[in-house]
Amino acid sequence: MRSDYRCQVIGNTPRHRALARFVVEERVRAIVSLNWDTLLETALDSVGLTEGGSLPRPWKVTKYARVVDKTHMPMLAQANVFPVVKPHGCVRELERLRNQFRSGNTIGSVTFKLTSSELSNITPDQQHVVNTNVRNYISECPLVGIGWRASESYLREAIVEIANQVQRTEQDAFTLIDICWNSDHSEIAAAYSKNKSDSFAQVMTDTNPSTDCVLQWLQARYALIRMIDMVPNSEQAPLVQLLQELDQPNCDHPVQSWADFWLPTWVRICWRMGVMQGVDPQTNKLIGPYEIPVTPRDAHIPLTGMSIERLDLQAAAKFLIALPKPLNPYRFDLYPGGILDMDKQCLYLHCQGGKRRSFFGDIRGCVYLTMYKSKNE
Repeated sequence: MRSDYRCQVIGNTPRHRALARFVVEERVRAIVSLNWDTLLETALDSVGLTEGGSLPRPWKVTKYARVVDKTHMPMLAQANVFPVVKPHGCVRELERLRNQFRSGNTIGSVTFKLTSSELSNITPDQQHVVNTNVRNYISECPLVGIGWRASESYLREAIVEIANQVQRTEQDAFTLIDICWNSDHSEIAAAYSKNKSDSFAQVMTDTNPSTDCVLQWLQARYALIRMIDMVPNSEQAPLVQLLQELDQPNCDHPVQSWADFWLPTWVRICWRMGVMQGVDPQTNKLIGPYEIPVTPRDAHIPLTGMSIERLDLQAAAKFLIALPKPLNPYRFDLYPGGILDMDKQCLYLHCQGGKRRSFFGDIRGCVYLTMYKSKNE
């Protein structure tokens, strides 16, 4: 087996990146991944989560644990850990076992399911994981399936059983994001007292909306809602208007790109400069600005929680409102924290003014650099 299976951080897809950020935001309780690859883990790595050791952070979720069978379950008892359950096996786990074998150590059972019969059944060790963990997650939270055919009978039956017992009443108790809907999905939806019309978010393979677009859309709406909550009532109207424009996934809407690229970088800069400061929830000690990660490239600071006034989001809202409309000429994805005006051929870099509240709140110090020759030249 090749050892270069991992996706490079720069290769993260928007869907994995947005999902990993929602993990840090505590908007996801657990992930059950039926894939062997590590695209998801790479995305979690890239937003600053670690697999194993804990880092001082002023937010709750700081690491994740992969659970393939019951031998991995003790890792979930640690503080600040997010569960990634992979009952069909994981390439990283295979590599770990291979290295263990090469070192002359005894290895336990190996999980790597391929055939349809293997995918329909799980071992007693894995059944223990499903019964004690996955069922609890299903009973506690709404269920979102992304690209899932629901053909694994053991998992489908567990979901149906729990859904019938708990009778969740949320509007989004069950949601499927996929290219198609089948009878297995209908069985699950019925257990939630739902049907295709109120549970199915269809995505396309060659046209929009794609799965990437839907996850970016959810991310943008979440960011707008957080900023609306942070600003005074008198400043909410332009943000509410943008939220209304994103009533449905719009892959070409600039705010989706703004929330995916510019906003996370801005928030990270604010914390790194000490404009924002929180405490480690484990030690109740202040986190120094130098301890806030600037790498990896997608390191994410949650937009919610931490029980402090979010000056970073207030300033971001002011800046978004101040940008001349429409936003279509702006590219937010080409320079970290910068805005490229394609019409004027200029790159705008927003510079922090410092820790003083009034200075920071006014968002002064905007500079621009001419990147290309004028269109008239």
